[in-house]
Amino acid sequence: MRTGILCAGLVIPFLFSCSRELTKDEVALDRYREANEAFAQGNYLECIPHYEYVIKWRDRVFDAYLKLATCYDQVDRLTDAVAILHQLIRVDPTHIPGMRALARAHEKRGDLKAAIEMNQKILGRNSGDKEASNEILRLRQETGR
Repeated sequence: MRTGILCAGLVIPFLFSCSRELTKDEVALDRYREANEAFAQGNYLECIPHYEYVIKWRDRVFDAYLKLATCYDQVDRLTDAVAILHQLIRVDPTHIPGMRALARAHEKRGDLKAAIEMNQKILGRNSGDKEASNEILRLRQETGR
């Protein structure tokens, strides 16, 4: 009989905890997990609404910006990829991987001047960045400057 009472006492709090609504933060983390699973399988179109939600409610999940930009690129929405990377740089102006991704996106769009400028910003943050230096030299050769 004691066991029945103990079990009943555990079931009621469990039911209440299951019935509460998840916070937007908790939903964002669940959707981030789902997006990462789809991303790993190459289902880029499926990822987009999930990563967009994550960024809206958890704007410091920087990986979500980078992956969303990749998804946009993969579904031929390069303008959106550039926009989301600009948003990342506004949220964290020191985010070097975001700057590199933005430089590559500018280059892919044919805006070599913007790609050079972004690599120069990277050098402004880290003067010894060989990758940014090499990219600037390569891009200048392509533009003939």
